[in-house]
Amino acid sequence: MVPGVAEDVVSDITTNLIRGPLIDYTQAMATIHGIPIQQGVESGPIWDAVAGTWISEFTQLPITSTGKLLLVPKVIVRQHMDYKVDEYYRYYLIPHLQDVELTANSELVQLLKNGRRRVTKKDVEAKYGSGKGTIVRETRNHPEVLDRYRQSKRRKPQPPMTHEDIATETATDGPDWADLLGDLTDCSPGTQDASRYHRAVFALLKALFYPALSHPRLEHEIHEGRKRLSHLR
Repeated sequence: MVPGVAEDVVSDITTNLIRGPLIDYTQAMATIHGIPIQQGVESGPIWDAVAGTWISEFTQLPITSTGKLLLVPKVIVRQHMDYKVDEYYRYYLIPHLQDVELTANSELVQLLKNGRRRVTKKDVEAKYGSGKGTIVRETRNHPEVLDRYRQSKRRKPQPPMTHEDIATETATDGPDWADLLGDLTDCSPGTQDASRYHRAVFALLKALFYPALSHPRLEHEIHEGRKRLSHLR
């Protein structure tokens, strides 16, 4: 509801607040996919939730022609914000104001031939106005409407984007299931293809079980290489 604040600004604010976890995620993905990283990169502002302050440090990040790169888990990416001021205004605030006018039996109430009383959205908008200023004013007068909107969003959060959504939005191909399965079945039994087999299983499972598996981690050796541990979250 703040003038001048929309998707782009909220996205920037969110990125700043979660920059620390995004740096950790980027480093993990760089290790998995062999992305070169550079040492001594200035992190930018990182929010320290324990100390309640902003810090900055030198870290390791991929560097592109336009600067340092932060990767974002696709499970948290959204095309649109969950909270939409127009949606709130049209489907929550306006209907509430209609009820207010009906209860008060105001001049906006129309009596239909069948005896039903109504107040039109058009008349409510003409009386109260529109735009963020109006929405803020009437929300302060009727805070229960915003509470109801928030509760509805909590009950039904926006789901993660699907493989198809991401492919469409980025003009890229989705997972090639035949190739993913082929990389797995082409592996030979034995130690020679053990690492290749693990990477093939890893790639197939993280695509197949997305978004349930959202932060993949490759195995690491233990007991001097005699055993391996792997993690998928």
